[in-house]
Amino acid sequence: MKRKILLATIIVILLITGCGKTAPADTNSQPREQSEASPALDTKAHPPEGTFQFSPHNLKDIVGFRPIENQSFMVDLNSWGKVKFVSGKLTGGNHIPVVFYLTDKDGEILYDFQANLPYMVDVKAVSFEDVSKDGLKDIIIIVDDAYPGQGNNPLATVYFQKSDGSFANDLVLDQKINDSKNNRDVKTVESYLSGPRAQ
Repeated sequence: MKRKILLATIIVILLITGCGKTAPADTNSQPREQSEASPALDTKAHPPEGTFQFSPHNLKDIVGFRPIENQSFMVDLNSWGKVKFVSGKLTGGNHIPVVFYLTDKDGEILYDFQANLPYMVDVKAVSFEDVSKDGLKDIIIIVDDAYPGQGNNPLATVYFQKSDGSFANDLVLDQKINDSKNNRDVKTVESYLSGPRAQ
């Protein structure tokens, strides 16, 4: 009988001491930007939870980013207002892709162009012209493909500004420009885009 009472007492004590414990708070479950910012005051867009571990919002946060100063420009891009178009390279790995962003004067990234260009290219020219004749400035970029064994072959790519401020890149049209060799300079690209062959 005493043994049963002792056993019941031990079980009750274990239950009481176990109920008061809570799991320690996980303070590292969110990226630094999200955990420090109050949701009511946070105006930045964040990627869906669990998609990325870190999404930079400023050029200085991009590991290995090196700007190409002579191909970066302040420009008035319609609904964007006065922004900086930044050309750069990601030098952190072996491939060294070229990247393009719109930023404010402090380097905060407003738009990422997600360039679809070969690795190891050098930016030769950037131009802001309304080539689609819709009243919105489009962006022509010409690079030299300096990949070993390729020589210096120019490649053109065009980003058409849409009414919502985003930019569309037509890979088929880029291929037509480059296959026709109308990619040597900005004027040649503009001339090709204004002709019937671009349609």
